[in-house]
Amino acid sequence: MSSITQDHVLREGRKPVVGVIGLGKMGGGIATNLLKRGFTVHVYDVRNEAVKRVEEKGAIPSKSPMKVAESTEVVITSLPDGKTVRSVYLGDMGIMEGIRRGSYVIDTSTIDVRTEEDIEKECERRGCKMLVVTLGKGPAQTEVGESPLFVGGKKEIFEELKQFLENLGKNIHYMGEIRNAVLFKLLSNVIGLGNLALLLEAFSVAKANGIDPNMFYQALKDTGGWSYQAELRLPWVFDGDFSPRFSLSFTRKDIHLAVEYAEEQKVPMPIASVILHLYTIAEREGLGELDADAIYKLYEKWIEVKKD
Repeated sequence: MSSITQDHVLREGRKPVVGVIGLGKMGGGIATNLLKRGFTVHVYDVRNEAVKRVEEKGAIPSKSPMKVAESTEVVITSLPDGKTVRSVYLGDMGIMEGIRRGSYVIDTSTIDVRTEEDIEKECERRGCKMLVVTLGKGPAQTEVGESPLFVGGKKEIFEELKQFLENLGKNIHYMGEIRNAVLFKLLSNVIGLGNLALLLEAFSVAKANGIDPNMFYQALKDTGGWSYQAELRLPWVFDGDFSPRFSLSFTRKDIHLAVEYAEEQKVPMPIASVILHLYTIAEREGLGELDADAIYKLYEKWIEVKKD
């Protein structure tokens, strides 16, 4: 199989054969979107049920990350943490064991900077090319190719794959080197999910003092306290809907990675550190597998204790 070149993809418009490894909410959405757009997609996940969901839509199952890499020209990964990313890329039967010179890898995982930079170095050694592409929205937008993309990696690689990336999302932001894209996603999550924690803290106090939830929601729209998280998640909280669009455990993980990296750079993040502790408490209270908005249950519990 020939490697992708800028001439082939950008000028001739040929669709590369794509692999997607990690078929959770985001990876499954990526695979589904590419299949709808007419790409041949090879897939792998350790969970058979995840593979079957996209196989029914036309994806081709593979037996290992290595087999995906051998069969494709662009490999996209969407994995839960740095340890898993290292294993999938660098372990036995991993991507690097099957990658072809001139092929591309795109990691969309939200993990630590050091792991991404280590994999980029190994890609260079093997003659393949790497981008980190972090996604700015959730599974619903990813499945239809409408998530904003934040791209890190060498500029020439970005230019070669820019047209392909337009299939994955819109509003594509080239951030510079890989660490920039990784760090931006972590900091974006700190801001958004930190806002969520403060929002639900304030809402719990308002509700405990008799302010009607709908009145709170409508009035907040006319203040500087309004936010994307308010628009998205407050209605879910009103309905008692804590199903995991983005789990609380992933929230805690991302904030931890941001704070940890800042500490390595000797840059203080005092507010983020407090937010991290709140999500850590919530996870220890058994809320980790629910949506990030389940931190509201923690506030409710504290209010009930106070009333007692």
